[in-house]
Amino acid sequence: SLRPGGEIFRVDFWPDGATLASYRAVMTEQPFGRNILNSILVACSVVILSLGLATFAAYSLGRKRFAGRRLLLYTVLGVSMFPQVAVLSGLFEIVRMFGLYNNLLSLVFSYMIFTLPFTVW
Repeated sequence: SLRPGGEIFRVDFWPDGATLASYRAVMTEQPFGRNILNSILVACSVVILSLGLATFAAYSLGRKRFAGRRLLLYTVLGVSMFPQVAVLSGLFEIVRMFGLYNNLLSLVFSYMIFTLPFTVW
């Protein structure tokens, strides 16, 4: 990242002409600060919601005895091991149906789907 664009494929241990032009370009030509703020907002929202919901679910699954508890626990574990790519097209249809396309809430929703089973387990 410290090399000019033309020297990107040269193999050296240390760059000869180190420059910060790439960093300057990222900060001035793109909304980098806004993108970082969006990432922080989504990450914090997912963590807070996931911990809030999973705490109640995990407590009830851990303390209360009821019929089908073991099956439910194994279902939660199985869902957390399910490949995320397999549900991508269905998730896109749900996001589009709710009108959340190109919205930060769609990221929060999709990340919650993938993190909640693991958090409950």
